[in-house]
Amino acid sequence: MNSQDLNLIIKKLLYKSKHRGCKETDLILGKFAEEFIFSMNSTELTEFTKILEQNDADIYDWCSGKIPPPSSLNSKTMHKLLEFSINIIK
Repeated sequence: MNSQDLNLIIKKLLYKSKHRGCKETDLILGKFAEEFIFSMNSTELTEFTKILEQNDADIYDWCSGKIPPPSSLNSKTMHKLLEFSINIIK
């Protein structure tokens, strides 16, 4: 993947992180993306893309600790998001 492709992917993921339709997930995912997306490798970007494909209510429930994320989303990126979101939600 060349740098132009990577920049386009990152721009799209940043947008999707910040414009979800639910203020709570906009805040959590947007701040997470701003802090970590530029240092993510291709595997982590793929993992983050899969997280962003989920609905907002589920993401918020995972991040707030209400329910655990499904095993299909068990990844380094998900664990990082859950750890990060603890400070945002409190």
